[in-house]
Amino acid sequence: MRRTQVVAYPRSGIGQPKRKRVSFFTASLLTVACAFLFLVLMPVYACACSHGSPKTVSLSRIKQLVLADLLYSGDYDDKLPIDLGSIAPVDPYVKNQEVALSNQPGQPPFRANLRLKGRDTKEFKEPNRIVLQFEQDPWPDGKHAVGFLDGHAKFLLDAAFRDAVYVRRGVVP
Repeated sequence: MRRTQVVAYPRSGIGQPKRKRVSFFTASLLTVACAFLFLVLMPVYACACSHGSPKTVSLSRIKQLVLADLLYSGDYDDKLPIDLGSIAPVDPYVKNQEVALSNQPGQPPFRANLRLKGRDTKEFKEPNRIVLQFEQDPWPDGKHAVGFLDGHAKFLLDAAFRDAVYVRRGVVP
């Protein structure tokens, strides 16, 4: 049976068994390897993040526009803007004017559900199903960016988009 050497620590005054220290070389080698991997992979991730997908940028813009409309309504007794299709009433709530433009080449600005202009947001029982802003033309994969009255945005396939916007929601084409 091995005996462990007991060393007295000056602060505690209690003897404790002596332990081996973790090798400095192993820890430093691991740190250098992680730093090297970080330096090699970082430009790849930076490039991917700076050049966002046009579809993602478009969805982000429509969400910002919907949130600007909701912020406006919060300041004006829960009433949506009278000129809902215009950027002018929500200009103080957006960072720049480009938020109203789709990122799809040749696409007109986002459209608004004109049946909602000037209406109270509290009168809708299911705001998560009411379309507030949308893209008129689909992307090449057949999806439209759509923003809803509760503030969320998502892509809808062409058939689901037409059903949500034109049939149930009564958008003026």
